[in-house]
Amino acid sequence: MNEMTKAEPAPAAKPAAKDEVGGSVARAATAPTATRPKSKGRETAIGGTAGIIGLGAGIMTALGKEEAMRRMGKLGSAAAMATLVLWLAGFAAPAAGGEATAAIESKSASKVTGKAEFTELPSGATKVEVWIENATPGTHGIHLHEKGDCSAPDASSAGSHFNPAGNPHAGPADAKHHNGDWGNISIGADGKGHLELTSEMLTVKPGPNSVVGKAVVFHEKADDLKTQPTGDAGGRYGCGVVQAVSGK
Repeated sequence: MNEMTKAEPAPAAKPAAKDEVGGSVARAATAPTATRPKSKGRETAIGGTAGIIGLGAGIMTALGKEEAMRRMGKLGSAAAMATLVLWLAGFAAPAAGGEATAAIESKSASKVTGKAEFTELPSGATKVEVWIENATPGTHGIHLHEKGDCSAPDASSAGSHFNPAGNPHAGPADAKHHNGDWGNISIGADGKGHLELTSEMLTVKPGPNSVVGKAVVFHEKADDLKTQPTGDAGGRYGCGVVQAVSGK
């Protein structure tokens, strides 16, 4: 008689492994080697990098950046490096678009001076701040003009209001207005004034709505916010070319 072959009992299932941050690691089923499609070295490297970045993002979300960075060191240098790259790239918040400034000089025989600062916010809108000195007390129109040229004695070289939107002149609170319509700035008895506003029609980064290469113009009179195309704001008493802040 032929000998009967005894079947070996199946090995006991191994308990789930623990990861280095204290949780259980889910093991994915692995296809037999013979059935796996062959991958080129570059594809394999890209897939591995994507997996590392995904792991880094998950750990950062669960633990917070500082604790995740400490624990990720235990997972190996590649994973730690991927996490560091995510952090440096601003994993938790979008980056702002940059900053720009303008130094406002006297024009039309006035004594007006000042400065303007532009900051593009993460939302995409741009914050505008203007400071004026040595001006006549009262209300004065102030706008962004289309040309970054203040060379003319009366600042006429700055051209018309900046208006890539093609809207009629109005106030900054109106639904349709020039991109450069900032309304008026109030000047106190000391000859100083400050204006702050946020515009969704301006950017600092390059593009059709960028303030860089344009000119800030301070006017003789108040802008009536309705007369076309300038608001009847009178002469140009101050002008400054907008320039991007290096490294911002």
